[in-house]
Amino acid sequence: QDGDIQRHLYLQDVATSIAEVAEKPKVSEFRCHIAGCRQLFDTLEGYEHHYNSLHRHVCSYCKRYFPSGHLLDIHILEWHDSLFQVMAEKQNMYQCLVEGCGVKFKTSNERKDHLIKNHSYPPDFRFDKSKKSKR
Repeated sequence: QDGDIQRHLYLQDVATSIAEVAEKPKVSEFRCHIAGCRQLFDTLEGYEHHYNSLHRHVCSYCKRYFPSGHLLDIHILEWHDSLFQVMAEKQNMYQCLVEGCGVKFKTSNERKDHLIKNHSYPPDFRFDKSKKSKR
């Protein structure tokens, strides 16, 4: 899961990171202040990127984290909204993961195909963590 989030961020940041060539000021190393996170940093920018991608958008139900508010909103709808499955049987409910795209699909597999074909996501990207059935 962590690797997929990092890959998602990488795909989003490729263009901006190529443009950044200036040397970033170094500071003495410091750790992330979030309990249980042991990540070490030597730039404030590195820490801010880490915090924004891993700690800012956390699901209050299951504590999973997401790199954007958009992905968190989709997660809450698909995983924690009791009406989602009922509505998904009647209309397209699976939103594209790319912010601003706005296309919705009947199934998560249709969304996966769209992300690969239209947004250049790698085919091995873990698009959905499978739900465990309730007993």
